[in-house]
Amino acid sequence: MITVFDARLADVPWLAELQAGEEFNRWISTPPPVAELRTEIEGKLVDIAAGRGHYLVARWAGMPAGYGAAYLTPCRRRAHIEVGVRPDHFHKGIGTAIVDALIHYKRAAFLERLLAVVDARNKACLTLLRSRGFFEAQPAPTPGLVSLVQDPGN
Repeated sequence: MITVFDARLADVPWLAELQAGEEFNRWISTPPPVAELRTEIEGKLVDIAAGRGHYLVARWAGMPAGYGAAYLTPCRRRAHIEVGVRPDHFHKGIGTAIVDALIHYKRAAFLERLLAVVDARNKACLTLLRSRGFFEAQPAPTPGLVSLVQDPGN
């Protein structure tokens, strides 16, 4: 069973371990050291507590399995999202539950749109986001990356 809830400071250690993992990072560049990631995640949670977005954690059978975050842009009408799932929990619906929760946040916060940047090789993530009404925005910021947007109608 999947549960999705607001992230807490107690989640920082496993979030940092997840984001430091080689398998987790196969789509992006080499991550910083775990200690640096912990500081970064703690800072993001402080920003979230100050009303600058939303940070979620998903659990599978009570164990941490993934996360999602929506970071508000300065105009506070849009949010950049990031989603991550533990590699040993792929294809269990965790990413879907997280994305759906972020879309719910978008609607509850009256945001115009969600924005995502995805590695073009990450077909599962691209398929998931497209199934939830995201479409390609042009141009892509960097070769090999795909910019996606979900407009107000979704």
